[in-house]
Amino acid sequence: MNLLSIPGNSGALYKWLDSFGPVKLISCAELDSLSKNEILILPGGNVSGLDGILVKKIKESYQNGCRIFAICGSFQSLFKKTEEEELECLNIYAGSVVRLNHPRIGRFDFQ
Repeated sequence: MNLLSIPGNSGALYKWLDSFGPVKLISCAELDSLSKNEILILPGGNVSGLDGILVKKIKESYQNGCRIFAICGSFQSLFKKTEEEELECLNIYAGSVVRLNHPRIGRFDFQ
């Protein structure tokens, strides 16, 4: 597994992922070295953390067969656009992410 080192919840995510197997923290420059079927993990909490160069490199890795696992803000960036912030999205999936008026974060007991 390859965890992209960008602003977000990388520390906690790295520790959690490490319990499943080896995790490599990689930089934007290392995206070119990912091979087909390798897993690239994009941490959450960084909707605005993707710039044009990073978007281009992530898209190229995906087109070369890299599998992407994205969390929170990074997941939103997989779509054509997001209402969260103005940023260049990856446009891997058609559609837009709509901002929720009252996000439900945390644990809820439904009875």
